[in-house]
Amino acid sequence: MTPQRLVPQHLLVLLALALSATLPASAATEMTLYRGEPVSTQNITLGGWGSGYAVESQKEYYSGTSSIQIHTDGYYAGGRIDFTPPVDLTDALANRETYLVFTVRFPAIEADSDLGGAGPALPSTDRPPGLGPSGPYAGGGAAGEATGPAMGYFRVVAVVNGMSLVADDQPIDIRRTESGWTTLSLPLAALRGARPSGRAMLSRLVVFGDRPDDFYIGEIRTAIDDTDIVFDEAPEDQTVSPGDLVQLNATANGGLANLEFVWDFDKQDGLQEDAYGETVQHVYTDPGTYIVTLRVRDINGVKPDLVQEVTVTVAQ
Repeated sequence: MTPQRLVPQHLLVLLALALSATLPASAATEMTLYRGEPVSTQNITLGGWGSGYAVESQKEYYSGTSSIQIHTDGYYAGGRIDFTPPVDLTDALANRETYLVFTVRFPAIEADSDLGGAGPALPSTDRPPGLGPSGPYAGGGAAGEATGPAMGYFRVVAVVNGMSLVADDQPIDIRRTESGWTTLSLPLAALRGARPSGRAMLSRLVVFGDRPDDFYIGEIRTAIDDTDIVFDEAPEDQTVSPGDLVQLNATANGGLANLEFVWDFDKQDGLQEDAYGETVQHVYTDPGTYIVTLRVRDINGVKPDLVQEVTVTVAQ
């Protein structure tokens, strides 16, 4: 009988280390910071910033029995959430694919069943999202008609190791509403400021909106999203006559990323930002063949752009 050859113990240790290095580390960076239970049981205290505030509420709840009600009066007046002891975000901050995810409820948004299953659509805009509070926002509708939150963008300040990291101008897409709860997400890579060189301990989150509003936070967590941007519906080639109104449509899915749609109507004169939005319109007055370029991009620059070219033929 051939004798068995034993592997030395030190080689087994090296093999185990090599195998562990090949395993995905994403699970280690996913955590729940607030799960909708009483804040006194989660080592959380609430307070205000400026004229804003954060208070515990049992009026709304998502995964637990309560929520955090935030009142914001603008980008510098919001609700403060303090963690004692601080939360270790070292691995999460080191991973560009880690997102901070808030599950929130805006009183102006009804349950998903009342919204036809998908929530109200965002209004069209002539500027890209995420450029600040002066532009259009998700609310609005006819006079006296509430179609969404008053705020259209949110701002987050994370205090890590005593230093403030800030994510400005994160758009609110109310189409991410299900059963009345909306997902707000931002990559931790969007937080700007001096990054800690060692362990990163989160002691505070402050949440603001771009204009006065109230909303409820049912859950705060981190999540890993390594998906690419893909089309749900890509734009299509068209043949039209001079002076016709050309409508171009596209939808895309970027996972937790916030997307913007940037169109150039004529590749020949150089790539420009001619229009923004999922649906745009343009009129070609001269016959010819025009290459239209759509660039779907992550406003925070974490995911690579998705680019699609289509041809618009303007017949004689």
